[in-house]
Amino acid sequence: MPAAIRAYDYPLSQGSRHPRTPPTAPSVPTGASRTRAIAYYGALAALVLRERSARTPLMPLRLFAELGRSSAYLGRFLMMGSGMAYFFLMPTAMQNVFGFTSLAAAVGFLPLTITQFVISLGVSRLPRLSRRPS
Repeated sequence: MPAAIRAYDYPLSQGSRHPRTPPTAPSVPTGASRTRAIAYYGALAALVLRERSARTPLMPLRLFAELGRSSAYLGRFLMMGSGMAYFFLMPTAMQNVFGFTSLAAAVGFLPLTITQFVISLGVSRLPRLSRRPS
């Protein structure tokens, strides 16, 4: 698993150090990028095969057999991904585009952080509120 994560992360973190051919050229992966992609997908396939045959797997693959559960996992994955992108890109834009200091960008996120915290405390009560009367 660490090899799969590193093979996926390396092109993202080192991409600016290894520029592609002319900037006007379409985004065609270089040989090294292809090798890393093959390593990533190979390690991911090895992980799935290992989990399939393990007596006590880290993530039992039977969890993905139900369409409803798989859809919920996919939705959660996409929501978390967009949230992480937001919390990375917004402070970066606040600092680089709008000229905020690091402290000002952090203080700018306090209302959103506090709102998310308060709402997450109330989410656990939703199932009780949505019960149908008998």
